[in-house]
Amino acid sequence: MQLSFWFIPAALFCVVNAALFAYGWRLRNRPGGWPFLGFIVSGLVWAISQIVLVGGVSLPVKVGALGVRAIAGIALSVMCFAFVATLTGHARWATRRWLVALATFPLAMTLLLVVNPGQVVLSEIQVRVVDGVSELQYQRGPAGLAGVLYCYGLFAVSAGMVLVAAARSPELYRRQAAPLLIGIVLPGLLHALTINGLLRSVTLDPTTPGITVASLAFLWALLHDYLLDLTPIARAAIFTSMSDGVVVLDQARRIVDLNPAAERILGRSLRDVLGVAGSSVLTTNVLNTIRPEGRKITRHDLTLGDGNERRDYEMRFSPLLDAGERHVGWLIVLRDVTDRKALERQLRYQAFHDALTGLVNRRMFVDRLGQALDSDQAERQAVLFVDLDGFKQVNDTLGHHAGDELLKAVARRLVGCTRSEDVVARYGGDEFAVLLAPVERESDVRRVADRILLALSEAFSIDGDTVHIGCSVGYVFGFAGARPDDLLRRADLALYAAKAAGKGCAVAYSANLEPLATSSAKPA
Repeated sequence: MQLSFWFIPAALFCVVNAALFAYGWRLRNRPGGWPFLGFIVSGLVWAISQIVLVGGVSLPVKVGALGVRAIAGIALSVMCFAFVATLTGHARWATRRWLVALATFPLAMTLLLVVNPGQVVLSEIQVRVVDGVSELQYQRGPAGLAGVLYCYGLFAVSAGMVLVAAARSPELYRRQAAPLLIGIVLPGLLHALTINGLLRSVTLDPTTPGITVASLAFLWALLHDYLLDLTPIARAAIFTSMSDGVVVLDQARRIVDLNPAAERILGRSLRDVLGVAGSSVLTTNVLNTIRPEGRKITRHDLTLGDGNERRDYEMRFSPLLDAGERHVGWLIVLRDVTDRKALERQLRYQAFHDALTGLVNRRMFVDRLGQALDSDQAERQAVLFVDLDGFKQVNDTLGHHAGDELLKAVARRLVGCTRSEDVVARYGGDEFAVLLAPVERESDVRRVADRILLALSEAFSIDGDTVHIGCSVGYVFGFAGARPDDLLRRADLALYAAKAAGKGCAVAYSANLEPLATSSAKPA
């Protein structure tokens, strides 16, 4: 073996790559981790074969080292392509089948070089001593040149993917792109200048120190710009084009990525919130309660904005795992459900309210009555049934539209006769029901009934016509152990008695009314 200055960059490269491999091994299951390790190993083989190529004296040794170096160069270009394709959202191009296909042609050329160089791969092979160092000199044949150009093509495509991805990514990922471009372009550029005779001779190839610089650039990207960390340099098109907002958190629950939709939702750019605690930006404490052990997707409601700008979101919260099933962060998807929530509220309102008067309907009234009777104040509840007198005549003489307008006017007056905590319902047809909030005495219920009788006896103005109607009221006071059906039945009996008594009056339930339960329907 002969000593040379060119041992120094090769040896330095071996040391750097060994350290880089040790660090990269911990990240091997991250996206692009294995191609990255393949790139490092290929570079290591290149450096070792360069040492043998420079240090060897005999022609067979140098030709063999040249062949190994050529194989390492092929692996470098293929692994570089696979690494970049994975990071830029084109992982489908980095499958094993694709990599084998990409390596087939240049590998065949290299094997031909080792077995039988001939005139197709190399020609004019000889060893010459230059400045006291024996160098291998040769000319590349058509096949050898084609193999070199093929590898250059892979490096060029890789660099192009990085440039395109960086142009579409926020600042953090553009910073990652710079060392990647150095690592991709510099070795190929130095190699191209060398084989064209613009730099040192073929044997003393400056590509090796170029790869050393590339490895240092990769190391900088790993330590400083989070290369191979939670998110790669470029996000897939599906991430940037999603209508749902996507927020990516690291293990410390800090924001490390937003897609454009999330930036619009939060009104903040990634530059503003990068590294900020997710809970402070999303204004929710839910993030602090989730543990990485919980591997299921959870859903929470979140409201953002003020006034008319308030929007409702469904927040789907899931842990991010690497290929080794290790927890590396969280993914939050924000889906705007404002319209859906509004529709749900509308449907819920329609399900429990009368469409004509806006009062609660029978279903809601019975539900509210049940809740009241389940409380510790069941004996202080009171129910009133109000049935209009003469409503059918209004419908028959003025038409159903006038009847509808009258019902709406009656509803407004009933609400005016009660307190805000009371419940007024349209129970059906021209019959209304009132649930009074806890009252102390039955006389308080009577006063409300009299107020209703007076209010509904006053004239109504309907479409320019003056309309007079009245009402009958039956009411019941709560008792221990009462159930909704009990009070509703007794209030109905009291209303029947009021109708039978000549209408326009209020009657309280008493046990004496029970025989009416078997009588015919109450008078109209």
